[in-house]
This record gives sequence, C-alpha cells and structure tokens, in this order.
Amino acid sequence: MPGPSQALSRNVAAPAALIAMSEADFVRYAQQAQACLDEAGKATREGDKEAWLKLGEEWMEMARKARREKPSEH
Repeated sequence: MPGPSQALSRNVAAPAALIAMSEADFVRYAQQAQACLDEAGKATREGDKEAWLKLGEEWMEMARKARREKPSEH
C-alpha cells in the first residue's frame, strides 16, 4: 500500500501541466465561443440569434476565467 506522500504525488499535477491545462481550457472555450458567433451569424430567427450570442458570451466568460486562473487555483 502506498504511503500518503506517494498517493499525493499521483494526484497532484506538475505546475507546468496546470498552466498548460489553463491555456488549453482557454483555447477550447474561445473556440466554442467563436462557433456560437458563427451560428448566430447563420441564424434566421432573431430569438435563435440572441440565444447563440448569449451562449457565446458565456463561453467567452469561461475563457476569460481560465486565462485569469493561476495554477494553484485549479
């Protein structure tokens, strides 16, 4: 049975990996936001367009949050 420090080391990512995760999250969220904007541009009904724009803004807020987070906050 592994000791506490061994179990902890398996569950804690290296700081560089956490930074990469934040950046990867930012990129993924920003791509989702752009996809929503693209869909809004294709929408023919005003309600659909507004829904896509709102969803895109939510994705962008998640992207901004991912960009602001420090590795210790993950």
